[in-house]
Amino acid sequence: MKLLSYNSQRYLILSALLILLSIPIFYFVVSTFFLKSVDESLALKASFLPDYIHNIKNPNDLELWKKVDSDLKIKVYKDGDFKTQPFTTEAYSKISKEVEQYRNLQKKFTLFNQDYIITFRTSLVEKEDLLQSILFLQIGLLLFLFLGSIFINRRISKKIWQPFRDILNFLQNFELGQDLNPEQKKLKIDEFNDLNQEIYQLINRTQKTYTAQKEFTENAAHELQTPIAIIKSKLELFYQDGKLSNNQSILIDQINSTLNKLDELNKSLLLLAKIENQQFDFKANIDLKTGLEETVQELEFLAESRNQSIKLWIPQPIVIKGNATLIHQLFKNLIINAIQYAPLGEEINISCDASGILITNKGIPLDFPIDKLFKRFSKNNTHQSHSGNGLGLAIAKKIADFHQLKLTYQYVGDEHQFSLSL
Repeated sequence: MKLLSYNSQRYLILSALLILLSIPIFYFVVSTFFLKSVDESLALKASFLPDYIHNIKNPNDLELWKKVDSDLKIKVYKDGDFKTQPFTTEAYSKISKEVEQYRNLQKKFTLFNQDYIITFRTSLVEKEDLLQSILFLQIGLLLFLFLGSIFINRRISKKIWQPFRDILNFLQNFELGQDLNPEQKKLKIDEFNDLNQEIYQLINRTQKTYTAQKEFTENAAHELQTPIAIIKSKLELFYQDGKLSNNQSILIDQINSTLNKLDELNKSLLLLAKIENQQFDFKANIDLKTGLEETVQELEFLAESRNQSIKLWIPQPIVIKGNATLIHQLFKNLIINAIQYAPLGEEINISCDASGILITNKGIPLDFPIDKLFKRFSKNNTHQSHSGNGLGLAIAKKIADFHQLKLTYQYVGDEHQFSLSL
């Protein structure tokens, strides 16, 4: 979920809750003030009671007063009938022909030596109509403010967060080795200025580190190969000397073998460094069928030397984007691993379809945790006799990750299975 959507959603939920809570509160407050106003009106009307009584000279005048003012109720006083505070009742209205609410205020007075209770009342129908109108007006106003605030908030948020989106877009498109820096323009928001500045400095440091590593790998490839080549040439001169004893010849062979391993180790480490530094282009179209067939043909002699056979099953060409040199090295490392760790005379099976590549060979289980299989210098102790440098599968894993392929391993039955998911 995007930040703006997340913020708007939370704002929408909280605002809706506040509106729902405010409606009954607003209704209660307005209703209370309205009743207070009605009570004050009744109290004002009741304050003229002495004047009304002064004009009544006989019981007929009292009865006439009752008939003239329908909002007055006069009855003989009885204990328990009198209420000191205003109260609300319901009564049938002859005018509207329905039950209505009335607000009542009672007063006591004495006339013709008789105690009476007079009830002043007023209809609350107008109050209900007024409250409904006010309530609907409030709801409409709140909705207008609510929707307007959401619209304004989204417009302002989009403008505020635009520098952040620009920075994020830059980071998504940034690649090491490119001469690309974020724009150093002055922004209105201090936090975004600080973020932009920190990213600029971080990229500069990263570019410098990347350049230094790249130069190191290039220099190491040249500087380390030169002394190895010189030592090999010197050993070759010893071979040409016919005065060497048998023990000396064996010793020179061992030195030469060690140099070859050192040379392979150096090349493997340099290859790993180049892959990690993303010094390869991977935009070429690669036919996996052709690549596997060429790699199998190249390594067939190695399998034959161990009396092994390689069975290849690829029904149709499969093309991916990548680096041809690295893909060839990936296939080579996986197949060499299968040849080295499969028993003599066994069969190695390779299949490839649209879902991926599967390489299987029989063999004994690993004697170390599977999660260390693709780590550098991890080797099966049961096969110490093999000449691998412990980097083959680590390189294969790096190449697979570089091409966004998933390289996995499992041991099923008595078979080692390496799967490369496309």
